[in-house]
Amino acid sequence: MLNKNKKAVIFIYVLFLLSIAIILAMVIMNNSSIFFDTVKTQDIIEKTNKNIQKKANSVFKLAKFYNSNWSWFTDNISCPISIFMSWSTNSWYISSTNLDYNNWNINCYWVYNSTYLNIFFNSNYTNFSWATYSWSYTDLDSWSWLTNFLDSDLTNINFSTYWLNWIDNIDDNFNSDNYSVSSTWNIFYSSGYFDDDANHRKKIFWYIEPYDIDNNIFFNNYETNLVISGSLNNNDSINIKISETSTWYAILNVDNTYDLKIVKFDKTKYDTNKELLPLETNITKNISPWYWYIQKSSTWVLSIYEQKTWNEYIFNFVNYYYWIFITNNSSLTLNYNLSFENNSGSWIYIVPIDDNTNYLKFLWNNVVYNYWKYLLTQYYIIWKK
Repeated sequence: MLNKNKKAVIFIYVLFLLSIAIILAMVIMNNSSIFFDTVKTQDIIEKTNKNIQKKANSVFKLAKFYNSNWSWFTDNISCPISIFMSWSTNSWYISSTNLDYNNWNINCYWVYNSTYLNIFFNSNYTNFSWATYSWSYTDLDSWSWLTNFLDSDLTNINFSTYWLNWIDNIDDNFNSDNYSVSSTWNIFYSSGYFDDDANHRKKIFWYIEPYDIDNNIFFNNYETNLVISGSLNNNDSINIKISETSTWYAILNVDNTYDLKIVKFDKTKYDTNKELLPLETNITKNISPWYWYIQKSSTWVLSIYEQKTWNEYIFNFVNYYYWIFITNNSSLTLNYNLSFENNSGSWIYIVPIDDNTNYLKFLWNNVVYNYWKYLLTQYYIIWKK
C-alpha cells in the first residue's frame, strides 16, 4: 500500500514537472514570438522611414534641378514690331510679329505672302541670328538687318533695333525657373507652351532595389489632395489637380521586368475613420519593360501599351483612392517614372509638394502589406529652397 501511494506521489510530481515545462515552453515561445514580432515591426518602421526620406530627397532634388537648369528670368529682347518685306512685284509692312515656340525653337513669326516668316534669336537671347522664309535661310548678323532671302523672288527683309519692343515680360529662353509653368508674374508663354519648372509635381521618378516586393510607387488620400490643391503654383490653366476629374490614364515607364498591382480603396471609409478598405485589386506578374499607358483587359489583366487602345485602366480620383505597387523580382535595380493624363491630354499634378514659399514642404508616405492588411505611414518633410 505504501509503495502504491509512493508511486502515485511520484506520478503526480512528474505531471507537475511536465506542466511546469509546458508552461515554460509556452512562455518562451510567446516571448520569442513577441521578440520576433517586435524585431519585424522595428524593421518595417526603419524601412518605412528610410523609404519616405529617400523619396522626399528625390523630389526635393528634382524640384531644385528643374528650377535652376537655366538662367532664371531673363528679358533682354523681344520680337520686332516694324518689318518691311519686299519682293519683285510687291512689298509689305509688318507692324508686329508674334512670339512662338515650335519644334524646340523659340522664334518670332508672321505670315507674309501666304508664307511663314520666322526670325530666330541667338543662343544668348541678346540679338537676332537668322531667319527663314519660303524654305530659304538667311543670316542676321548685324544690328541693322537689311538682307535678302534666296527664294525665287529674292525677298528682302528690313528692320532696325530702333523699332524693337525690348521688354515683353516673357522669359527669353522660355524657362523662368520660378516653380511654375508660366513665365514670371504669371504671364503664360505662347503656343500653349510650358517649361519644365513643374515637372517634379507631375511625375514620380524613382528606383526599386533588387528583390523588393510590393514597393508602393503611388498613393493618394484626402491629405495629399489638400496639399496639391492648396499649392498656389498648381493654379494654372494648363494642368489639372488630382481631385478635379474622374477619368485619368496612368503612364508608366519601367526599365526591367516587374509585377504590377493596383488597389482601389473606399474613399468614404478612409475619409471618415482612416479605414483602408480595398474594393478592387488587380495583379499581373512578369510585365515586360515598356512604357506608356496602363491597360486593363476584360480578363482583369494589366498590361502596358505605347498608344491608347481605349482599354486603359481608368483612375477615378474623385470617388476613390488608389495605390500602385511594383515588385522587382530581379537582381538589378529597377527604374521607373509615373504620370497621368486625361482625355484631352492635360497632365495632372500628383505629387503632394507645396513649393510656393521659401521652403519645400512634402507630404509622402509608405505602405506595407503585413498580417493580411495594409499599413500606412505618412508625414511631412521640409527643406529650404
